[in-house]
Parts: sequence; structure tokens; C-alpha cells
Amino acid sequence: VSGGVALDLVGATFTAALDLVALLVLFSNIDEMDGWSVAQVCVLFGVAQTAFALAELLVGHLDKLPVELRAGTFDMVLLQPRSSLLMMIASDFSLRRLGQLALALVTMVVAWARVDAALTPSAVALLLLTVATGTVIFCAVWVIGAASTFWTVDTMELTNSLTYGGRQLTSYPLGIYQAWLRRFVVFVVPLGCVAYFPVRHVVGLDPAGTPTLVRFAGVPAAAGLATVAGLAWRAAVRTYRGTGS
Repeated sequence: VSGGVALDLVGATFTAALDLVALLVLFSNIDEMDGWSVAQVCVLFGVAQTAFALAELLVGHLDKLPVELRAGTFDMVLLQPRSSLLMMIASDFSLRRLGQLALALVTMVVAWARVDAALTPSAVALLLLTVATGTVIFCAVWVIGAASTFWTVDTMELTNSLTYGGRQLTSYPLGIYQAWLRRFVVFVVPLGCVAYFPVRHVVGLDPAGTPTLVRFAGVPAAAGLATVAGLAWRAAVRTYRGTGS
């Protein structure tokens, strides 16, 4: 690994660590957050951050799409006999993002060891499913945002407010947010389904009478949002006329 890549990796890891430090600083002044202990919130933080880090690793470079559209380099992608979206996803792989992923995984594992809940096979399976569906949700939001730039060019800032902002939102219990925001991130842009409901179950905080299907809310959310993302990308590419037209 070159010196520049190593510095990028360290810098990205340090930046991600600041989010964890901010969480721990909050708990230096409080004993619990909406009924969650520091260890339970750290499990939530680890799961949400792992899903985000995987999504950023896969599609985070779509942030550069407006530059490619203005420069006309996206036209080269369309000349390839493969899916333009898959070509864009495969066009970049940044090692610096692995630092954030490693930190999130370590946080999740260490925090789980401090939670008073059994690590059963079903809990492990649910956490793995949660990371997978959470990754799909973040990826879909990124793709929808990237697709919108075919029409508006400069909308990635709005997308970043949902992706990078969503990383912060999903790392804390939904109960701390106002009701309108909870409804928005569950029923409109389902970032609230990234980690909260399944993690709430595995750490033993489900309210009495919570339906079993609630912990799997991320599955239909991920499927629905991925479908919208695919349709949005195809519609955007069909309307694209290139810089020479």
C-alpha cells in the first residue's frame, strides 16, 4: 500500500472514529438514551455504520457522476456492452473506506460483548440480514440521487444529506427524534429501517406485543427502494443524450 493510500486510510478511519467519540461523550453525561444503554446504542451504531461503510465502498464514488456528465466521460460507459450501473459501480474501489468498515465491525463486536443478551444463531442471522438490507437501502438512496443528476446535474448535495446524514440518524435510537421525522424515515425514505427495529429486538428492547414482522421491516424497505433505484437509473440513462447532442 502506497504512502498516500495509507494516509487516506488512516484519515478516513480517524474521521469515522470521531462519530464514535461523539456518541461516547454524550453518554458521559447521561446513563441511557431513550431507554438504551451505551452498549446497546453502540451495537446499533456498529450495525448502521457497517451497512453504510459497505454501501459507500460499493457506490460512494457515484458522488462523482455530475463531473463525468459535464466532462462527457460517461458516454464511454454507454459504449460498453454491460449494464451502465454495474460499470459505474465497478469503476472505482477506494481502500481508504475499509478503515471505516473495520471500525464499525469492531465497535459492533465489542459492544455486543457488553450487552446482556444471548448471542443465539437466530440473533446472528438477524444481524447479518440487517447489515445486508441496510447496505441495500443506503446503496439505493445513492443510486436514486445519482440518477437525478442526469436531469439536474447538481443534486448530489441533497443525496449526501440522506446518505451521510442518514449514517448519523441511523446510529441512534429512533425514539429520540420528533414524530414527523420518524414517520419520514420509516415510510418515505426508509432509513429508519436500516438497523433500528432488528437491533432493538436482539438487545432485548422490543416493547411488549411487538409483531414479529417488525424486526424484518428492512427486507421490504430494501426491496422496494432497490426497485425504485433500478427504475430511476434506467429512466435517467434513457433520457441521456450525451454532451455532443
